[in-house]
Amino acid sequence: FPTALLLWTLLNAAAFAAAMVLLAQHVRTSTRAGPRLWMLVPVLTLLSYPCIQAFGHGQSSGISLLLVTATALAWHGRHALLAGMLCWLLFY
Repeated sequence: FPTALLLWTLLNAAAFAAAMVLLAQHVRTSTRAGPRLWMLVPVLTLLSYPCIQAFGHGQSSGISLLLVTATALAWHGRHALLAGMLCWLLFY
């Protein structure tokens, strides 16, 4: 069990990191604000309760955040089919 929890935590950490990078890049490219704005993405993500729960109790919030982020970015980029397929993955 400890090995499985460690692997699950590492997978969630990678998903949180990927979502934070995608969101920060989107904020940086869609606004003219400096790093003070897009650096709020990782700070607020890591301080959020779902993130704390994911690391403390083995929840799947990181994977869900990555899927929601990818869905929103695909929809924003007018890739409706991709956004729909990514949204469908949220039914895991």
